[in-house]
Amino acid sequence: PSVKDRPPSSSAASKFRAETDPTSAWGRRTEAKRGGGEEEEEGERSKGPLPSRSSSNVSNSSINGGSARHHTKRNSLGMADLAEEDGEDGEGGAAIGEEEGEENKHIIVFVHGYQGNSWDMRLFKNHLALIFPDHLFLLSSNNEGHTEGDIGEMGGRLASEIVEFIVENCPLGFKKLSIVAHSLGGLIARAALAKKEMEPYLSRLHTFMSLASPHCGYMYSKNTVLETGIWVLKKWSKSLCLTQLSMTDDPNPEKCFVYKLSKQRGLEHFQNCLLLASQQDYYSPFHSSRIELHHDALRSQKHGKIYTSMVQNLLKPLKRPIRRYNVSFVNKKTNLDSIIGRTAHILFLDNHLYMVMVCHVYKSLFE
Repeated sequence: PSVKDRPPSSSAASKFRAETDPTSAWGRRTEAKRGGGEEEEEGERSKGPLPSRSSSNVSNSSINGGSARHHTKRNSLGMADLAEEDGEDGEGGAAIGEEEGEENKHIIVFVHGYQGNSWDMRLFKNHLALIFPDHLFLLSSNNEGHTEGDIGEMGGRLASEIVEFIVENCPLGFKKLSIVAHSLGGLIARAALAKKEMEPYLSRLHTFMSLASPHCGYMYSKNTVLETGIWVLKKWSKSLCLTQLSMTDDPNPEKCFVYKLSKQRGLEHFQNCLLLASQQDYYSPFHSSRIELHHDALRSQKHGKIYTSMVQNLLKPLKRPIRRYNVSFVNKKTNLDSIIGRTAHILFLDNHLYMVMVCHVYKSLFE
């Protein structure tokens, strides 16, 4: 007889009956394979029932605000299985996972400075991302190419960018919001906090860290080269930003933007406030970066009261002590940047050892 007419052997027949019998273990596994379901065997069921989806320990992590989320699920043996979530989950499972993970998220916003871009803050962000892989990081880019304009408008763009990031990545809420800002970015961040759209999130502000930010403008700067450069840029490029920083945007100092910004509330909402400055940095005056009084201001009859008032406006509302740090960089090269004090200003973004120290010694401030 032909092969197709040949009767099946006893072993093949028993296997065929087992496959077609839905009550057998072999039949259940075959049906699971055909239906695209998960494989289940008698030996696995002997270990005990698997925990329900609602009782599993699920945590989410999203890096750089990406859309992909990773869920860590614990099985009955307490071992973690990592699976990537693409948005098509079982009913109820995704909502529970997001609720448990999203509400505990810590968002850290990085703000670049004058004529900068989001890449300036990437090294700092990478160091923190290695320590806190589950945090969400926003490298602000809305003000790229617009840092010559009004600081208040830059603050508005940053506020809108933060709100948009929160809506897209934390629809169920988040726990903490921290800001790391360099140079002009410190004033942009403070201007953003004064915007109405940021009011719902003020209670969640955690850590504010400014890196060489001239919070009190360029008053009592000792860098004549910088002052000359600012004067040239104001005339040549008509930079409103530099005009505001030098407090020449209005004949009345109390109507200047930097002075009015000092009266705006914002820093007092943070649990931690750190001001990093360097005496080697001539681009941002040391006393202005640290928001502290200057000895010339105490003797000056012209602008001494204005500067002293700005410092008091910024410090008086604070509910917790402010932390000031003086950073000394080792630089053995002598060039034009080191002479005019620009090297130290840039090293706040480029020096690897200093960033490792800050991120690890003070990592509790970003937990």
